[in-house]
Amino acid sequence: MKRKYFDVRDWIMVTEKRCEIKEIDTDCFKGIISLLRVDGVSKPEIWNFGGYDFPICDVGVEWFRMMPENGNYNVTTVFGKDGKIIMWYIDILKDYAYDENGDLYFDDLYLDVVAFTNGVVKVKDMEDLERAYREGEIDTELYETALRAKDELLNNVLKDINAYKELTMKLRGEFD
Repeated sequence: MKRKYFDVRDWIMVTEKRCEIKEIDTDCFKGIISLLRVDGVSKPEIWNFGGYDFPICDVGVEWFRMMPENGNYNVTTVFGKDGKIIMWYIDILKDYAYDENGDLYFDDLYLDVVAFTNGVVKVKDMEDLERAYREGEIDTELYETALRAKDELLNNVLKDINAYKELTMKLRGEFD
């Protein structure tokens, strides 16, 4: 498993950033939310999905994260420079915690889901999850946890993309 920090310290192209983290308990969400504002990059990061280029990491891009208390996933909403949602990138995770320095991290279970505002949803890295299971990096319980989290996302959380967009925008407002 790969340990990932909310302040994206492993993204070496991010040279300047601001990161805020909050634990919230509202009528529509209980868990951790964070906002990372990218203020400087050594080189922009552009991803291509379906023939379209998406600016994932560049000056002015924001990453808004939602990690529900009882979910095995972390949703990163990528906002473009214009403030519009570019995509939701969802890491399936084992768990999350704060390290000895008080920095929030999660342990990634290889499998990811990407959703776009037009309703297109894609599962990524299934072969990485299967390889990790075959090679004994994760056990049956973690393998099944990842598959259940994926199914929850596909069949419930992301089923109505417009409702999910509304939830995202409402929670993003916690940082205004």
